[in-house]
Amino acid sequence: MRIIILLATLFLTVVLNTAQAGLAEGVAAIAKGDFKTALVELQPLAEQGNPDAQFNLGLMYFNGTGVPQDDQAALKWFRLAADQGDAFAQFALGNMYFMGRGVETNLVASYALGNLAAAEVPGYFTQPAQMRDFAAGKMNAQQLEEGQALTRAMREGNLLTALDDYLQDK
Repeated sequence: MRIIILLATLFLTVVLNTAQAGLAEGVAAIAKGDFKTALVELQPLAEQGNPDAQFNLGLMYFNGTGVPQDDQAALKWFRLAADQGDAFAQFALGNMYFMGRGVETNLVASYALGNLAAAEVPGYFTQPAQMRDFAAGKMNAQQLEEGQALTRAMREGNLLTALDDYLQDK
């Protein structure tokens, strides 16, 4: 029994280290402008559910760096990462709703996603709070209440379910 546990632990360690190495290589490739390598490293990890890889792949599609610019692909990857709690992806998704890129502009969704992200990102990264506050400045009292309710629903349950339920009702 001990040997099975040892082998399983060793296997998981190798798999996790390989995934982290691929992520580090992909992010480093982006920093160098080697987007072909970044795509090769990040795509399989993103498809396996790694939220950091999903976020970075989403950025590549959002900006059109190394891949054709594609808001729908960016939206897909940001949604998947945001749903796993990635605050940067939550901000990026909120930004898409704020700008109406790939989705219909929705200040309530942008506000709620910015609100979630602002609570989780490092203090020096103030853009989620700025986006949330800018959206709030364009919203009426009812929309602010909806944004706060949506934030609570996202925190309490599945982010995408709460977001999609809200958007479907609108």
